[in-house]
Amino acid sequence: MHEDIHLAMLELDARVLDVPWLWKHTYHFRHPEDINFILSKDGQLFAKSQRVAQSQEFLGQGLFSQLDSPKHAAMRQTLNPAFRMEYLKQLDKFFVSSATQLADILQEAAAAGPAAASSSSSSSSSSGGRALDFQRMFRLMTLDSIGLTSMQHDFAALSTWQQQQQQQQQGAADGSEPTVLIERTLQHLSKAFVWQSLCLPVPRAWLPGYSDYIAACNRLDSIVAQILMQRRATSADTSSSSSSSSSSSSSSSSGGSSSSSGSSRSSRDIVGYLLLAQQQQGPDVISDAAIGDEVKTMMFAGSDTSSFTLAMLAHYLALHPAAADRAAAEVAALLQDTGRGRDVSQLRAEDAAQLPFVTACVNETLRLSPAGPAITRTACQDVEVAGYPVRKGQDIVANMYAMQRHPEIWPQPDAWLPQRWLPEGVEQGLAPKAKNAFLPFSTGARSCIGRSYAMLQMVLTVAVLLGRGIRFGVDGGSRELRLVKGLSMYAEDGVWLVPTVV
Repeated sequence: MHEDIHLAMLELDARVLDVPWLWKHTYHFRHPEDINFILSKDGQLFAKSQRVAQSQEFLGQGLFSQLDSPKHAAMRQTLNPAFRMEYLKQLDKFFVSSATQLADILQEAAAAGPAAASSSSSSSSSSGGRALDFQRMFRLMTLDSIGLTSMQHDFAALSTWQQQQQQQQQGAADGSEPTVLIERTLQHLSKAFVWQSLCLPVPRAWLPGYSDYIAACNRLDSIVAQILMQRRATSADTSSSSSSSSSSSSSSSSGGSSSSSGSSRSSRDIVGYLLLAQQQQGPDVISDAAIGDEVKTMMFAGSDTSSFTLAMLAHYLALHPAAADRAAAEVAALLQDTGRGRDVSQLRAEDAAQLPFVTACVNETLRLSPAGPAITRTACQDVEVAGYPVRKGQDIVANMYAMQRHPEIWPQPDAWLPQRWLPEGVEQGLAPKAKNAFLPFSTGARSCIGRSYAMLQMVLTVAVLLGRGIRFGVDGGSRELRLVKGLSMYAEDGVWLVPTVV
């Protein structure tokens, strides 16, 4: 729908488009001034749309779905330390490790060829390689990273997928698609939300797939409850161990350092901050349910959005192999110049700033294929936006997709041109002609708290894969790239590409 509205606004040369839906009218805005005004007034002139409430069986009262602005601000303040760059820099080894594991899988797939394809996650390609659904592969990878960095839990999603693939190839499985429970649960929920978000004037229980949707919500709640129970047990053991250690004499400086490091980190990830805040403020202020809601929100937001962006980036690199080679050369030069040879496992957080073209590739993908193409807000009072009267209670949409393809702002708006983010792009006239016209993580009080986390992971992931010689080829099969919106954007039938190694 967002693309249709973008095309309609182009055809009409409209700054604002009135879109009727059922009994309501919704204004869509695409100019940066209007969108920044709307999003900067969150909690003042505009509030999060009630449509978001339809996701509360899934995400509860987490940062994404919390409608109460003061409660949202309080929880965001609690979580902010876990997303500061000084802490995120400590997570680089987890991002690199997960990306390295994915690189191993892709190298095996490239070497195996079409004969090894056996499920809907992999298939033979007319080009002679083994096509994989990269949206799924990146989802598995990001789930592993989120578990390790945010809750000290190993989902082992990539390992589980790999083991099931090997069993199928050895004839030990029934040939069905490899299943990773947490990944499939989140995928099902995101897709099922399409019907919930329509706000149709019928009981929600009548909507297609509603009972399956609720069952998946309950399954996710059980998974999260188990994770939190294990985390509390681990924290208690760590606390007990630290107490015993402090009461006895130090026997070795290295042992004491290791214990201290583990204890320090256990309180500084997302779950750690939430548990600490609960201990300090009491369960009446931060309940177990609230902690679980934030864990679910992080699992969804950190996995679905980043996996979609990475998959689309791989798709664009498949269409632009020269860009892939240039990005790989940038990674190789950085490692060589810093005495690390070709060892991508030594990539660290500070290296991201030294990879401008890799970062440009990520930014251009976020511009052209945003995971959140539109943001809906509800007017808290009568207000005027771009000269248009908006009545209290009326929904308005900040159409990010249309803004980031606005022809008056973006030269060659529909072309994937990472150089537009570099000085050479400015010289070539490819840079945007307006400020604040690129908002992939939104802006204002409701902007994405995990933007630095996501950018660091995506840049390091691309650097690891390209540095390992991984390239992406277009699948020669008949699959089309069909993009649809659930809670965020996703490719309905996957993003199928053929991994190769150079």
